[in-house]
Amino acid sequence: MLRGRGRENHLVWRGLEVRVLFKPNRHSYLRIRPPGGDIEVTAPLGMPLSAVLALLHERRAWIDTQRARLLATREQDQNRFTDGERIRIFGVPYPLRVRSGARSSTVRLVDGELRLWTQKPSTAAERAHLLQSFYHDQLALRIAPLVEVYRRPLGLTEVAWHIRPMKTRWGSCSTRTRRITLNLELIHHPEHCLEYVVVHELVHFHERHHNNRFYSRVEALLPQWQEAHRHLRSRHCGE
Repeated sequence: MLRGRGRENHLVWRGLEVRVLFKPNRHSYLRIRPPGGDIEVTAPLGMPLSAVLALLHERRAWIDTQRARLLATREQDQNRFTDGERIRIFGVPYPLRVRSGARSSTVRLVDGELRLWTQKPSTAAERAHLLQSFYHDQLALRIAPLVEVYRRPLGLTEVAWHIRPMKTRWGSCSTRTRRITLNLELIHHPEHCLEYVVVHELVHFHERHHNNRFYSRVEALLPQWQEAHRHLRSRHCGE
């Protein structure tokens, strides 16, 4: 069953509601949105409903896997950042070591461990805040040189950048403010994924849509971009 008009429609597939967005894209994109595992398809303008249903059927196993993974992720999000938990930093899992009695509160990677030291026993919220600051600092150390490397061949003079938690995108680009925004969650994925998102957003200063010209520019700068693209698409954010 199909509901809606124009560029946004809703259909029911296997008892699940699917949001279908029609945009001037060359390719179709399938995403599983948090927090409830909602299914969203972005399709080229004029794509028939039969093709959307065929895409859903073809990716059925992937959809089931991602929805299950999302539920597992939601459970992990409720963790308390206690001693022994494993946290991925740029794709590498590190055991978290929590200690109190330090002179100051810090988070550091030392000898293959992620060490979180506090002055006094801490709450889960306090540990989460310390970790987010650490994530931000680690990302910033890598983003600054990446922006410098890739803005030059694109003829971009000044580009501001910002890091924040994002629920539905790995990054965004504002041509009005000349700024790109990058998802704090990139800290948990391999570094080549961060590099790809930086390039992706910088190219948007030239090409608004994901058309042939857009991907040609991305590939010219980052020939191996598809590996990172596939990795991030298998997670719950969009681009």
